[in-house]
Amino acid sequence: MSSVDSTKDDPEVKKTYDDLLKSDIVGLIMDKFKLNKKWEDVTAFCALAEFGLTRVDVPIDDYIERVIKNMNFSMKYAKILLLRNLVSLGYYKHTWVKDEISLAFSTIPGCLLLSQLC
Repeated sequence: MSSVDSTKDDPEVKKTYDDLLKSDIVGLIMDKFKLNKKWEDVTAFCALAEFGLTRVDVPIDDYIERVIKNMNFSMKYAKILLLRNLVSLGYYKHTWVKDEISLAFSTIPGCLLLSQLC
């Protein structure tokens, strides 16, 4: 079966997905949130997004507001990475995420250039 044919309903994909959710690595990522440190939170969100997980898969809703509160203007480029990953995690409708994406496209040089190309 090609990867194009694979879906979450495919038994092999489902098993792999379930194994990932039960894995030590996801447990270690979730433990990063317990440290209550800005960069640990950002790292954890990024890692979960890179695994293709979403807020439906792992209990992360309690941490989103903490990350938002800890972001500051000096973190422009880290914020872009975080925003990308928050969208992947399913927070694309969150007011802060939408507002910050708009702000990034209007103020950060790389995003400004990208917005002019699109």
